Amino acid sequence: NPAALITVLADLLPLRQAMIARGLNPSARLLRAIERMMPMLRFFRHSDGSFCHFNGMALSATDLTATVLAYDETLGRPVMSAGYSGYERIEANDSVLIVDAGKPPAIAASQDAHASTLAMEFSSGPQILIVNCGAPAIRHGELRRASRVTAAHSTAILNDESSSLFSGPEADAQIVSGPRQVESNRQTLADGSTCLAMSHDGYVRSHGWLHTRFLALSPDGHRLNGVDDFKLMTSEAAVLPFLVRFHVHPAVRLTATDSDGEVQLVLPQGEIWQLHANRPVMIEESLYMSDTFGSRPTEQIIVSSLTGGNSAVEWSLYRLD
Repeated sequence: NPAALITVLADLLPLRQAMIARGLNPSARLLRAIERMMPMLRFFRHSDGSFCHFNGMALSATDLTATVLAYDETLGRPVMSAGYSGYERIEANDSVLIVDAGKPPAIAASQDAHASTLAMEFSSGPQILIVNCGAPAIRHGELRRASRVTAAHSTAILNDESSSLFSGPEADAQIVSGPRQVESNRQTLADGSTCLAMSHDGYVRSHGWLHTRFLALSPDGHRLNGVDDFKLMTSEAAVLPFLVRFHVHPAVRLTATDSDGEVQLVLPQGEIWQLHANRPVMIEESLYMSDTFGSRPTEQIIVSSLTGGNSAVEWSLYRLD
């Protein structure tokens, strides 16, 4: 949960300042911890300054975040691959792509974790376009449980089942099984695009299908190409439906076009992006959850397909000039 960084730094930074003010030398361990955490704080931020919504992260208090960042003495660029925590980040111009490319945590630490493997968020300049649903306050138990399933994230879902299995219907149910093997390979293409070739085996044991996801962001940040597919990993498996979901920020308005494989995303400042897919797209209701500002209705774009044969969902999200 990216919010853990804010919580811990809000303790460590005043501690460091208090020691310095009293003529004491902060320990090297304390200083190294702060130096490691500050770049990760920037890693999880979109270009508008807000945090990505993964594994329980909701709309954080912006004043606290700004206060924490005011103490940042490293001023370094965030890392692009956070291998230990399992996240990937791609920047191009003022566009930012953040992906959960890691395995679920250990069972004992999973009571707040989400079934969000290979889910993404995408922002351009001051506006987030594609989000995950986030998380409500703890008191909203039923809604909090719903926020943890794969359907509440911008990724592919097979047979309407989450990629991770929860121990029960409780809001704080543990993840008892999920992806064990998550691959993420980063490279630069000939045209300068930065791409991620990823996969997870969360559906292999239950259904025999491996989710593969390819994402590539152009050098100017104006085009995000993607391919979602399910590869057969056993001798035979049932043909199953799958959906690729794109939850949209509530400030973005969706507009249908003349093509059944396209939809336009109109940003508040008038900028227009278009999502094109090789299959018909649907627009359905969604929810943008927050622990501090309440939940707001929004929309999602859905592209459907069936496993087997020519099943890949190929899509592009690009800015219209």
